Amino acid sequence: MVALLPARAALAILLVASVSACGKVKASVPQPMPALEMPAPPGRLIIPATIPEPSPEPVAPAAVQTPMRQNNPPATRPAERSTPPPNATPPPPEPTPSAPPQVLLTTPNAGDLEQKAQSNIAAAQRDLQKVNYKALSPDAKLQFDTAQQYIGQAETALKMRNYVFAGQLAEKAATLASLLVKSQGKNPAATSF
Repeated sequence: MVALLPARAALAILLVASVSACGKVKASVPQPMPALEMPAPPGRLIIPATIPEPSPEPVAPAAVQTPMRQNNPPATRPAERSTPPPNATPPPPEPTPSAPPQVLLTTPNAGDLEQKAQSNIAAAQRDLQKVNYKALSPDAKLQFDTAQQYIGQAETALKMRNYVFAGQLAEKAATLASLLVKSQGKNPAATSF
């Protein structure tokens, strides 16, 4: 019986190992989610809107008018005239054309914005005059041309009274121009006038 004990233990170990080796672990796949259903739209509640009656405009007393001569029909047709003639009310006076509406300024400090844009344009033009265009690299020439385009667009925006946009364009032009002046100052060979 002693000899059977190690054999039984070995058989039990072998059986446990074989059973656990056959079992494969499978990844659990989540089940697909059901499609979401659109809820029904809420019921509409219609509330009747009451529109206030416009108050009648006060009619100014009519100026003294000469009575208009009405054509009286011949006396031979008195039966045809069954409806009374409509009351002739003078047409309301036409409103006089008022002055054209003023430009709506949404910024309270439009004068300050305009002055700042004009000073940035002047600074950009002054800096661009200091730059030797022929000595610039192709990239720098592109920046020079872009600064000039910004100046032109800023001036157009000032004419249209778009001071915010004009200020932004003028600031970009001034920045590009000042960078071009600084870049030429670093390269003494490019500053030959």
